[in-house]
Amino acid sequence: MVVDEEDEEANKIDMDDGLSISMPSNASLEGGSKDRDEVSSSENDDVSASPAKRAKRVHRAKCWKYFKEIKVASSKERGVMVTKAESQGTLSFAPDKGGSLVVNPNEYEHDHTRQLIAKMIIVHEYPFRMVEHTWFNVLMNWLNPHYEFIGSKGIRKECMNVYESEKEILNKSLRDVDSISLTSDLWTSNQNIGYMCLVAHYIDPNWVMQCRVLNFIELDPPHTGAVIAQAVFDCLVKWKIEDKITTITLDNANNNATVVASLVAKFAARKNSQFNPIYFHVHCSSHIVNLLRNIVKYFEKSPSRLHKFMAVCNEYGVAVGKGLCLDRKTRWNSTYKMLDSCIAYRNAFTYYADKDTNIAFSGSTYPTANMFYPYIVNVKIALVAA
Repeated sequence: MVVDEEDEEANKIDMDDGLSISMPSNASLEGGSKDRDEVSSSENDDVSASPAKRAKRVHRAKCWKYFKEIKVASSKERGVMVTKAESQGTLSFAPDKGGSLVVNPNEYEHDHTRQLIAKMIIVHEYPFRMVEHTWFNVLMNWLNPHYEFIGSKGIRKECMNVYESEKEILNKSLRDVDSISLTSDLWTSNQNIGYMCLVAHYIDPNWVMQCRVLNFIELDPPHTGAVIAQAVFDCLVKWKIEDKITTITLDNANNNATVVASLVAKFAARKNSQFNPIYFHVHCSSHIVNLLRNIVKYFEKSPSRLHKFMAVCNEYGVAVGKGLCLDRKTRWNSTYKMLDSCIAYRNAFTYYADKDTNIAFSGSTYPTANMFYPYIVNVKIALVAA
């Protein structure tokens, strides 16, 4: 946007006000009579003094970082170039940032536009061909007539550039982290392709909990414990964080016991002082709750199963009290009631599994949160006391 010349003439500051001309020094003021004699004698000379050269003004105001000076032809005098101020963008205020000043650039920046579109596609999982849609390009050209068309192959390449950039940022942030906890899971897609995801959880130097996906890969069969453990360890080596791992959370699948044993052997061989194999494997509480929910559903769907379960309780001397309770999504405390009702029949579930081969329960002889929770409480008490 070029400032209108008439508005400038009406609002401009007189550049000939003499403020840029150097003022006389104190020494010249002290020799007043002498200077006046010299001035009077010079008036009688026929030689006229040349005008002093004016120094160029320095733009000290902060607003000048949003404008630049340009030379344009004067509309009043032919062949004369005048200085104008061209804005670098539109000034606005951001209410979510405490009213801070924001500059929206008017000039089209193709590289920055490509990057923003790539991030939009990644976050919202849009197809790459979206940038080739007719009305998408109509919208972009209406927003900025200088918009340049981007093909699907070009935006795919830009998405990979964004990935590499974000990966480097995450790699730098992990260097300042001392302890990292992992979560991982495997599943099979509709195309019968196995995938594994590995996520890191840590507290950054600002004491903010962070959660970052380290790896999302296709895992070739067979999905044995040794194969999974090697894939996890290879990912940690690539990120150079194998000496910062403290715990890993997995579900109760049978092959995960082998995964934990293999990873414990690898980490113990590195002799990391903060690694403790006793607390390394943290079982997924959500998976345990889902198992209990399925158990309760299994009995509630069939009166004959429930009758057989009561018979097993009487046979092994398990006291039959309140019945099993299934949680409901609309009741926030119903999950607690379900867990409370299942605790009394914990041993009966194991006995019933021996008689009914259609159901399998997950045993628990390993340390879980109840073992290290008292230590966490002691840390909390010590911090409060300090």
